[in-house]
Amino acid sequence: MKNGNIGAHGKFRLWCNEPHEDSCLLAPTDDSVFLHQFKEGKTYHTCTLVLECIIPRGARVVYGLLGVRYLPSNVDAVLRVKAGKSPLSKKIYSDSLIGIFEATNIGLPPEYAAASISGLKRAFEDGANLSSGMVEICHAAYGDVSSNEPTFEKIAFTLAHLLSLECTDISAERVHSLLTK
Repeated sequence: MKNGNIGAHGKFRLWCNEPHEDSCLLAPTDDSVFLHQFKEGKTYHTCTLVLECIIPRGARVVYGLLGVRYLPSNVDAVLRVKAGKSPLSKKIYSDSLIGIFEATNIGLPPEYAAASISGLKRAFEDGANLSSGMVEICHAAYGDVSSNEPTFEKIAFTLAHLLSLECTDISAERVHSLLTK
């Protein structure tokens, strides 16, 4: 796990191909959310990234945890993005960065799923590049008060850019610069 700061009071944690407490608890869905034409070039690897952050916003903070799994494929020339469904029961993520302030729920409400998909799409329009395959949103946690759509959009944007890097090439500075972009 990599740790870093966002400003004076913000923090993030990034797991890259490491076990994580919620271990893809979101139920997979069969519906493709959108298709992206990939750019030829580099061969990519299977990767799982989970990014949790607490970002200062004036006198309060915003929180989110989002994880994606990328599975490259040579079956067709598209990149599919799928969002997992939230579990029906509210399960608490006990080790969250925001846990001392509020209970953190494991799951991905529909509005945060939509925002996450928008963040991935924005990243690909911004130049994030992967080969054909599938990006599955399969980890998520949120606070009832501290989370919002822009936070999940920003985390997804960051993760899409990081997916094309090797874990050893992901620096705290790179994560910080993407989260604050």
